[in-house]
Amino acid sequence: MDRWLRRAPVVLAQVQVFQARLIQSIKGRFNPYFQADSLALEARMLLPGRDIFTFLNFPLAEGTLEGVQESILDDVVELLPPASSEQQKDRRRRQAAIALEDIREQLALVDDTDDPLILWPRSNVEMSILFPVARMLFAIPASTADDERTFSSAGFTLNQRRGRLHLDNFRREHRIRQFLASGTDLNSQVGRRARLSRANTLLRLVGEEARQHLPQPADDSEHREAKY
Repeated sequence: MDRWLRRAPVVLAQVQVFQARLIQSIKGRFNPYFQADSLALEARMLLPGRDIFTFLNFPLAEGTLEGVQESILDDVVELLPPASSEQQKDRRRRQAAIALEDIREQLALVDDTDDPLILWPRSNVEMSILFPVARMLFAIPASTADDERTFSSAGFTLNQRRGRLHLDNFRREHRIRQFLASGTDLNSQVGRRARLSRANTLLRLVGEEARQHLPQPADDSEHREAKY
């Protein structure tokens, strides 16, 4: 017991060194997301809530927010039609700069739990200037897991034996596969029953729609009565 107590300060020091190295590693990995040219900070500036740029382990450098604002204005200009003149670009940039300050004040009064995907489409005329940028930034996926899962699912639909599958048919079958598997546990009986129920529902709906388009059999009762 005494031996372990004597080693405790050494172990504690090793743990502290490991924590410091881990923090430095995390900071080095995620530090680019907290620079002025970061799309993550651009999207965060368009989110509702107060003090949204206060981070515990990633303090922003001086001038970062001004750089983020300039990046948003650059995106506003880039999303204009290609045929826009320089005067139109300058005018839109000035309008967006004025609107961005007012919009940031309005968003600070909104609860940070409000969904920005619902808030921005319902925005007023002033916010509509920045709506194309907000739509672009909020459409960026935060993770590649969904994309990788989609490619994996597509591999079951299109394989070496189905290389001549038409693109439209591939899209239809892939949408059906995604509909059947979405939101279900792939490794449990509960998920299997949920997918089976969806498949039965889908087949029933398809069958009902197909029967509506089938030609109805002719009513030959009058012909039989006339014959006999």
